[in-house]
Amino acid sequence: MVMTSKMVGGDEPIERLNADYRGAFDEWVVQVSRLKEVTSPEGSSLAKEAADRVVAAENDYRLMRNRLTDSMSTKTGCCE
Repeated sequence: MVMTSKMVGGDEPIERLNADYRGAFDEWVVQVSRLKEVTSPEGSSLAKEAADRVVAAENDYRLMRNRLTDSMSTKTGCCE
């Protein structure tokens, strides 16, 4: 079954939430790749900044994932 904004409704259309979720995931992947490319010693400021960006991107990804799944479950009556 394909979810549509008409099925989910709410404050944000499902398409927008899905696009935000995919974008956040893509950004997390980019930041993880950049961290892997860091050649500085582990404790260096460059390595710490890269690791911090990974954590921030992962937090954004999880937030968007949760918003998407919450919207899908509350609007479809799932899991009540």
